[in-house]
Amino acid sequence: MANQNNEVEYLYRISETYSNMSKGQKKIARYFVEHQSDMCKLSITQLAQKLNVTPSAITRFCQALNYKGFSELKFYVGKNILSSHNMDNTILKEDSLSVLIQKLMMLDQQAIADTMLLLDSAKLKKIAEICIKAPHIHFYGEGATGVSASMASAILMQIGIPSQNYSDSVMMRMAASTLEKGDIAFGITYSGKAFDVIEAIKIARRNGAATVAITGNAGSIITNMAHDQIIYSGNIQDELTQLPIARICEIAIFGLLQITITKLSKQSPKKLEGIRKSIEQVRKQHNHNM
Repeated sequence: MANQNNEVEYLYRISETYSNMSKGQKKIARYFVEHQSDMCKLSITQLAQKLNVTPSAITRFCQALNYKGFSELKFYVGKNILSSHNMDNTILKEDSLSVLIQKLMMLDQQAIADTMLLLDSAKLKKIAEICIKAPHIHFYGEGATGVSASMASAILMQIGIPSQNYSDSVMMRMAASTLEKGDIAFGITYSGKAFDVIEAIKIARRNGAATVAITGNAGSIITNMAHDQIIYSGNIQDELTQLPIARICEIAIFGLLQITITKLSKQSPKKLEGIRKSIEQVRKQHNHNM
């Protein structure tokens, strides 16, 4: 089993253990194999209702296959579906500029589609509800993910929710040490291995704050450290030409968080309209100065 590809290993694990599964587990296994695309669109609660089992039964099934839970198994199923349909978008040295642009745009689209399959709407709702009540919201990102952290703050400010973002290693730790129960901290790292972000999340969690990992690596250190995880496309190469794709996925997730908060929040429409007017005034002023 060690030489199996991660994306299809779940099928191997199911086939190897199927004969020893209970009747209920076989029912779940058949659905996973026969309806992979449909399964990726469902939350664990929705899937449990569809199969007439409990969410805990699905979790136990996933753990019996040596996955941490439904989210991790769903991640690999989603990757397999996408890889089986993807054209070869490998960036080649001899590619013309027009071909290079086409390949990169296709990679962008694939990453967003991948992320859509991996998103758990129930989990997004849970995180949004915490954000609505949280006195303090922090976003941590080092290097290029610092851009995403900054954008996350701007996206929430557009709906009247203030937050802070930090990309300096010392400031992240200092800020995390001020959080307490009721607050929430987001750690952003594609690899899931960014040391300073992990340390900040560790401190925030130790102080009682809710913690969320935003990452493309479902089995990474930060996913084990944070209370909740939002996983996006892991099908992004560690190359200069593809680095912006991770940022696109991260910012898209925060856009979805904004929409979810707006949907759930009892924020005064008058306040939101005031924010929109302020933004419009700034735009008009900039246009006038130009």
